[in-house]
Amino acid sequence: MADKILLTSDDAYLFLVSAVRYALGRKTYIVGWTCEQVRKIAPKLSPSHIDVIIKDIMTCEDYGHDFDKQEWLSLLRWLQDLRSGNTSQSTANVFRGAQKFTRKTKGIKK
Repeated sequence: MADKILLTSDDAYLFLVSAVRYALGRKTYIVGWTCEQVRKIAPKLSPSHIDVIIKDIMTCEDYGHDFDKQEWLSLLRWLQDLRSGNTSQSTANVFRGAQKFTRKTKGIKK
């Protein structure tokens, strides 16, 4: 069993923003994994933190492969739904695109 790592929401936010900025434009598996982690952790973040991730995705000039672009745009719609309070749509799409990636995020606390 893996040890749990406890993070504040601010630390989780910094990890997520760093991961998103690293993965944007990459043409590797990291895109899907990053989007999956954002979907798992974003509901625990503040609205302003979510807004930064939305802005980063919206201002990207190259999303990578076409399937990476689809992944990023799906995440963008999901984050916008989450931000606007449309949680039924966000919850329904929480695992979209995550079939290939099964790692679990543990120990994130608000």
